[in-house]
Amino acid sequence: MLCSVRPEALRIVPKDQDVGQKNAIGGTVTHITYLGDMVRYQILADAIEQVFSASIQNIGIQVFEVGEKVTVTFSEENAHIVLI
Repeated sequence: MLCSVRPEALRIVPKDQDVGQKNAIGGTVTHITYLGDMVRYQILADAIEQVFSASIQNIGIQVFEVGEKVTVTFSEENAHIVLI
């Protein structure tokens, strides 16, 4: 089983911020790519040691640095389960 969430459906917050959400993954920013009005972060997940991408609008957002600890969240509606 695989859980898939589109990169733009993810929300990134500082590690110490209370997200009050069960769909949360802690990780470390490993790479940043600026794509015009979007920023794509590569994040190494703490629990599963897997790198994934999160893309967010580059308007009025907090910018994270490489090496910074973050929490990535998503809503249940944006999660898609794939049987493999």
